[in-house]
Amino acid sequence: MNRKPDTNALIDATVEDAKREAADAIEAMYAWGSELAESPIEKLLLAHLIHPSTLAEFEASIDVLRPPSGLVAHTEPPPIRGIWLYPQITIGDYRVDFLLRSTLHGKSSHLIVECDGHDFHEKTKEQAARDKARDRYLVSQGYRVIRYAGSEIYRDAAQVAYEAICILHSTDVP
Repeated sequence: MNRKPDTNALIDATVEDAKREAADAIEAMYAWGSELAESPIEKLLLAHLIHPSTLAEFEASIDVLRPPSGLVAHTEPPPIRGIWLYPQITIGDYRVDFLLRSTLHGKSSHLIVECDGHDFHEKTKEQAARDKARDRYLVSQGYRVIRYAGSEIYRDAAQVAYEAICILHSTDVP
């Protein structure tokens, strides 16, 4: 006697497999992406940038990429729809915390996100001047740069990540 498989059970099993695979992929991206992060606030923001809830309304996911030779001057995203995140990438003489590149909505855009912990940013006049010179250089190279204080990231990393993705896509932030 041939028994018909339980369709609902097959669907449930397939959904559970998909959830497990997605979770494994996010965990793997975070694991090696966080190896490049230089501070706890960068790791916290990375976790929220790759979190599916951050990207839900954009109908996208982020692929965290490590440049093949380590730090490189500039990396173009693949010519497919999506968002790519490069942690600790070098542009000119500067290493930036995150470079986000997107090919959503029929256009390519990019954004540098800096995480400013109190110990290394704005604590002294020299640190503030160095950050401003760095930002001017990056802007002169065609990049948009946004900076978040460590306290902002600790207070609401999910909102910071969401805001960065909105800015990447020039979408209004609620």
